Amino acid sequence: MATIGIDLTPIQGPHRMRGVGATVINVLRHLSSAEKSEHEFVFYLYEANQAEALDLIDASSFGNYETRRVAEQTSSLPSVKSVHGLLFLPLRLSEAFKDRWQGTHRITDTKGLDVFLQFEQDVIPPRGVKSVVVAYDLIPYILESDYLWSYSTARHLHRYSRRGAFLVHLRRMRYIRTIRATAKRASKLLAISKQTKNDFMKYANIPSSKLDVVYLGISDDQPSKSAAKPAEVTRYIGTGWGDIKVKTTLPDSPFLLFVGGVDPRRKLTDLIAAFNMLRAQGHTIHLVLAGDTMTGPHSIPNGDIKKALLSSSYLDDIYMLGFVDDATREWLYQNALAFVYPSIYEGFGLPILEAMRYGTPVITYKNSSISEISGVGAHYALGYGDITNITKALVQDKVSLKIHAKKNIEHANNFTWEKTASNYFKLLID
Repeated sequence: MATIGIDLTPIQGPHRMRGVGATVINVLRHLSSAEKSEHEFVFYLYEANQAEALDLIDASSFGNYETRRVAEQTSSLPSVKSVHGLLFLPLRLSEAFKDRWQGTHRITDTKGLDVFLQFEQDVIPPRGVKSVVVAYDLIPYILESDYLWSYSTARHLHRYSRRGAFLVHLRRMRYIRTIRATAKRASKLLAISKQTKNDFMKYANIPSSKLDVVYLGISDDQPSKSAAKPAEVTRYIGTGWGDIKVKTTLPDSPFLLFVGGVDPRRKLTDLIAAFNMLRAQGHTIHLVLAGDTMTGPHSIPNGDIKKALLSSSYLDDIYMLGFVDDATREWLYQNALAFVYPSIYEGFGLPILEAMRYGTPVITYKNSSISEISGVGAHYALGYGDITNITKALVQDKVSLKIHAKKNIEHANNFTWEKTASNYFKLLID
């Protein structure tokens, strides 16, 4: 029997059902009864909303656990004023500044722990105990021009002042230094894909021996064979006065579907261009965009995508639904002609698997972890022209649709949270 410490703070905020928070909840909920009863658990939480967080992981199913409080964190980045005073100091900073640079050590009470599991890759684990950390991706560092700019990008491309460019670059360096400090402190890192493992080896200089690959899972709720079409949905329409909400019904004609955010690496401009081309060629087809940020063309927090939407001659046939509930999302997956995910980089690619479990054809780009996770069931495109041609082929070949549906369901079913949880704890206790 081991005493296992687990940081639950990622599920105490608004992002608890996304990304890291979803991983925490699903891993702990899908531990076997034997694993829950065999070991003792110490859950670390902020003072607020502890009961809600414990309910999310079904803490009552754990045989023996206690909770310990975590101090609230404040930003550890140096201010602009303090940075100005460091302009001529070498990057090998003093130990005092390194602590501030690398992040706050939130958890100090590790008494009695045999091992500590941390689901955040950018928080340094506690001292004095074996720590296992989940590694997701280094996308903000790798896709530098879209996320964490270098000094050169900030100074010459975005016209920042020298001081501003230095501060931006400092954030970039702080990010990778924190990752390296976390990896150095951790006994083991659990990468969510082979691509993530390779990226941590390449960009963070982590040895292969310290990284194990454990894939994430997808929901174990069995999709209904035929979800009921929602009587009405909220749709966001662009007008001359901005975006407005209206109640409407979903289209009966074929539609392409995208579910997710508008990060720069998701090339929705390619999807919109392909949709425009299909309509211009006479295909009666709609485009459905769902996700928190899909609240109208004027509200899109991405200039390129906003421009593509507003300049489309077929904007009236683009359904922007914002956040959709589970029942609506299920109907969308089951009835979409294809789920299109034109991403140029992913650490895992969970939305692709979520579409596949419904048998939905998937059109995506072949890069990073996408082909590793998608397997042979996805249709791989190189740009909007390929998206257009693949869509036309799907419309014409109903036999291919059925074959791919079966392959996609079988493939997606290989990724379960039970497997993820079991593999995590084998490596944790090892």
